[in-house]
Amino acid sequence: MTAALLLAALSAADLQARFLETRLPADKQAWYAACEREGVDVTKRTRTVPDARGVVKFNRDSRIVQVVLGKKAAMEGDWTENLGEDGALHVSWKRKANGAVVYAYSAPTNWSVFVNAYKGRVTRYGAKLMKERTGKHPPPAFALPRGWRVVEGEEYSGVNVREAFATFEKDGENEAPPRVEAVWPDAGVRAVYGATGVVVKAGRAVFHPVAKTPPVGMWTPVSEEGCLSLGVTHHVPGMQAG
Repeated sequence: MTAALLLAALSAADLQARFLETRLPADKQAWYAACEREGVDVTKRTRTVPDARGVVKFNRDSRIVQVVLGKKAAMEGDWTENLGEDGALHVSWKRKANGAVVYAYSAPTNWSVFVNAYKGRVTRYGAKLMKERTGKHPPPAFALPRGWRVVEGEEYSGVNVREAFATFEKDGENEAPPRVEAVWPDAGVRAVYGATGVVVKAGRAVFHPVAKTPPVGMWTPVSEEGCLSLGVTHHVPGMQAG
């Protein structure tokens, strides 16, 4: 019997156990195929189409639920799903003016819930500012045109002993880069990266950010399926923040 026929003869439960042990893409595909044959409520994320409410449920038997809140016009009010003896999953959402979806949910404590919401139509630019004087300082203050804002969160904006980085956002698509003025009284600004029209004078900086993300990140595509743990730590302790 060939390997393919052997896998096809196994049940979904057996193939799930096999995949959890091997973590091989072929075993994962065989597991999903068996689930489809047996009608088990397990669905691959990339092959799932949200219903009219933009809601998708995943892996009921393994106590995992994924909710996708997308661009659907019919998304109004609340959605409540009965999870049997464990209680109910309750999801509520509202739509912002730029199309973004803001959500809240409650679920039994022994369930894992993942929610993906449409972020809305936005334009983002990033920039990095180098300090004149190294050390611990609060972030610089930014003066932005009306409608623009700084995106919070260490993935988007932060500060360390040598630099600050920031992401600027505005509702709407393909907006022109804004004119940004940065004031950093304690640290001073020595240079700005990811921007054009940079003018630095007396610790202040004026510039137009053009980078789509702050020029401080690293992106590595992974072509194979599976798990990959990767950690990158700066050799200077004060640069590890952010």
